[in-house]
Amino acid sequence: MSPELVFAALALFNQLQEPLRHLPMAVLYTVNATISLKRLEKFFIATEIESYDDGRVPLSTGEDEDGVMLDGMASSKQEVEESDFRITSNSDRQQLVVTDGVLGYDGGHHHNLYGTFDTETTFVNEMAKLPHGVAIKISNGNFSWDSSAGRPILSDINVEIPAGKLTMIVGIVGSGKSSLLSAILGEMITTSGTVLFDREKSKVSYGAQKAWIQNATLRENIVFGEPFYNERYHTVIKACALQPDLDILPAGDMTEIGGKGINLSGGQKQRVSIARAFYNRSDIVILDDPLAALDVHVGSHVLYEGIINLLLRENRTVLLVTHQLQYLNYADKVIAMENGKILRQGNLTDIKKHEPALYAEWMKTITLISESDRESASDEDTIEERRKLLQSISKSTEKNGKVTDGEEGKLIEKEERERGSVSWRVYWAYVKAMYIPMAVLTLFLLAAQAAAMMGRNFWLSIWSDSTENIDNSTTQEEYNAELQYYLVGYTVISLVYILLTAAASGSLAISAILAAKRLHINLLRNIINAPMRFFDTTPTGRVLNRFSNDTNTIDQRLWQTLTLFLMATLQVLSVIVVNIIIVPIFALLIIPVVIAFCIVQKFYITTSRELQRLESVTTSPVFAHFLETLGGLSTIRAYRCERRFRAELSGKIDYNNVACTYVIYTTRWVYIRLETIGTIVVFMSAMTTLISCTLGVLEPSFVGLAITYALSISFQLNMSVRLLADTEMQMNAMERVEYYTHIDSEQYEGVQLVPTSWPDNGNIVMENLSVNYASDLEPVLHNVNLHIKSGQKVNILNLDCSISGTQPSILLPHKIIVNQICLPLHCKTRHHHGYLLKSSCT
Repeated sequence: MSPELVFAALALFNQLQEPLRHLPMAVLYTVNATISLKRLEKFFIATEIESYDDGRVPLSTGEDEDGVMLDGMASSKQEVEESDFRITSNSDRQQLVVTDGVLGYDGGHHHNLYGTFDTETTFVNEMAKLPHGVAIKISNGNFSWDSSAGRPILSDINVEIPAGKLTMIVGIVGSGKSSLLSAILGEMITTSGTVLFDREKSKVSYGAQKAWIQNATLRENIVFGEPFYNERYHTVIKACALQPDLDILPAGDMTEIGGKGINLSGGQKQRVSIARAFYNRSDIVILDDPLAALDVHVGSHVLYEGIINLLLRENRTVLLVTHQLQYLNYADKVIAMENGKILRQGNLTDIKKHEPALYAEWMKTITLISESDRESASDEDTIEERRKLLQSISKSTEKNGKVTDGEEGKLIEKEERERGSVSWRVYWAYVKAMYIPMAVLTLFLLAAQAAAMMGRNFWLSIWSDSTENIDNSTTQEEYNAELQYYLVGYTVISLVYILLTAAASGSLAISAILAAKRLHINLLRNIINAPMRFFDTTPTGRVLNRFSNDTNTIDQRLWQTLTLFLMATLQVLSVIVVNIIIVPIFALLIIPVVIAFCIVQKFYITTSRELQRLESVTTSPVFAHFLETLGGLSTIRAYRCERRFRAELSGKIDYNNVACTYVIYTTRWVYIRLETIGTIVVFMSAMTTLISCTLGVLEPSFVGLAITYALSISFQLNMSVRLLADTEMQMNAMERVEYYTHIDSEQYEGVQLVPTSWPDNGNIVMENLSVNYASDLEPVLHNVNLHIKSGQKVNILNLDCSISGTQPSILLPHKIIVNQICLPLHCKTRHHHGYLLKSSCT
């Protein structure tokens, strides 16, 4: 066994190390990819909404996005003349195919209209023409939410909605009113029958029963991608009674509204949704019970000023679901629903004639509502209270108005982004999450593994030299004894190396699992205990980003990257140590190379770290926009704005991908430079060892050992720098999670012992209670004194724009007595657990 054979084989085996090391990960990624593809396949072939031509503009399939100028993208700040506005005709839409004159019904076999957008399964009754004065017509309609349901939700629906008129849909809860609107909008599955719109006037605006509000300014929520017309905008604001609300907002209609309208009351959100439908120059306005969230005064104002004096005067068709029967006399047509069917339709006179019992029941309900309205209308104290509330909030806003013009009206805070290198505190937090003894043990095992590998190779070098010294005078017994000596030694060192490698890998895996578990629990606990103000000012996408993208990085990638980095670093140190042991002069020659290496490393890590932070920050808007869009799909489709929302999401993804692309560029930049440095190291190692061997100072086996180690330096240098950068970039996820584990949270420490039976009755006394949403905001409840006796039923009147739903995050000095137990002062939240009265005290 000569040195040339030994170290040639050793160099080749070293080349196999990295592929074999990555083989398990390749298998894992392949399995994950296979599972992901199967899940995506189920999603892609899942049921979709119907895609037939009902007379409206077809839904965008997403196949015509590239190179297309998007409509409706005008800035809300752009003001144009009202006379420039024109309603686009829809008469040029593509005509498709009809089967048996019945949409979606062919010889008793239901076509799969909802599983694809292909024109092969898209049908239209080209011969069907709506009668004059009809905006929407449903013929023999049967509709269901589930294609596998045996019984339709709506059945035997035959109705014509008059154009330019007000049609009201009434009925008890669960009778099918909202489902009828969903069927008209194409959100349900048509098992039989047709839904057709007047092609010339088919543009729809929609106000959902649960108002959908975007994380945008109030004006942008109302304009909703349409061009901004100042006169029309203020007309709509007045019609929806929104001006008092604009007056109390810090930046008026330019105030930012949080996700899901978090900083608006239920009535305000509903009126913003109504204003969006009013502002859009649609032909048909569909409103799903919007008056239910409004108090009597505001509701009547919206009906008279918005629907009657604005929409009907513009000759727009209005389809209104309502429980407010006192407004039936304003309807041109009334549709009464019951058990998923139309009980009766016609004007109020027709219903009175054909359904006297139903009409009498309505009149009885109207009488009760009218008496309640008179009481509310005569209650001037209520109106005065609301006026004082608005003034109070307005003064509070002015008093706390310590923001610049650019920040005025901003609610959502800019996402935090650290600068510079990742703090040692973040690394220390990860080490503590691992448990310090486990981290120390892992480092020791990795160092011992590297030392064992060096010892094994030195032993092999000495062994190969010994074979060179064998001559004819060596007996067979001496040869066998020497062979046994070196073979046993090599075997023992190899076994130790294998055991140390397994122990180091197992220790690191266990440490990583412990760290991931502890970090996730701490993050979840802190987010659950966060004050409401945190959720007011933080988009859901940011929180989701922590629990998905960042947590996944910590769980699956960080510990693996850290393992490979430590192993690559130890390999680099092994090369330097081995060459210094063999040729001490190598220590001086390596100094300039180390300096060059540090310079390249500094440039690369600094750049890649900031790019990773930028990538993390730009990921949150993608999550937030996607979640927001999911919450408003029916509204988006009704307005036919899916193309605009798809373009917005694509823009956010593209912006996020820019950072990812530059990360790849920096990786190629550092690769070229580290390859050059590695080549220099190999050259220096080869020249120093060869010269030493030529001079007779060094044995050939040590020359082979030094060069074998040096050959791997290029790859190991590249890996160590890239893995160090990856570690810093992935530590950005740890940095972001660590930030959220230290946000201010509600405190739940017990402060007072109470009997186990407490509370045994509901006697509650509040004395001088004041509440605000945050410590830097003025109170929204002032010196409230209230005594609720045990057994009493208390109704909190919810006036639109009132604070009956206030969820305080800070309670100022006060006294609350529950069943003769006085709760502590300055409390945020209280609840009873065991013997302790839990509270959050400041």
